[in-house]
Amino acid sequence: MRRYVALLHPDATGGYGISLPDFPGCISAGDSMAEAADQGALALRLHVEGMMEDGEAIPEPRSAEVLKRLKPDWFEGATIVLVPLLPPRIGAERLNISLDRNLVREIDAAAKALGMNRSAFLAEGAQRLLEAMAISDERSSERISAPKGVAAKESRRYRPKPGEARKRSGRARAKR
Repeated sequence: MRRYVALLHPDATGGYGISLPDFPGCISAGDSMAEAADQGALALRLHVEGMMEDGEAIPEPRSAEVLKRLKPDWFEGATIVLVPLLPPRIGAERLNISLDRNLVREIDAAAKALGMNRSAFLAEGAQRLLEAMAISDERSSERISAPKGVAAKESRRYRPKPGEARKRSGRARAKR
């Protein structure tokens, strides 16, 4: 995930404004530094989505050193943070997934209660998890983790054992 230099400036109300020098006009704010950085990541995604719709090129991230040489006044009194470019939404993709039947029933009931369909509900949940993992500090990854054993499971595709592969090829020769 690409990360861009962002500048946090304290404002008169005790909060923070955030701007991204690689994206002029892309700004946001928050009550704390962390909230401003999180809001900056969301603003960056929206800004990039607009650029993509307009056919504009997305700039490569530049270092704080390069940007400071180009625009030194922007850095006065600023705290430098790196903001991730959250994946821009570019359109739906159809896919086939398997879920526990009871989980599907719960998803459908929750989606209906929220006025959503199953796909929108699942996409919203996935988007929120991805954002939480990408934009918040290390504490979010401690709160959000894969259920025990999920990461360790191997693929369920059939893989013949080494001996099976030879037996099959041997049978194929015998039939010829």
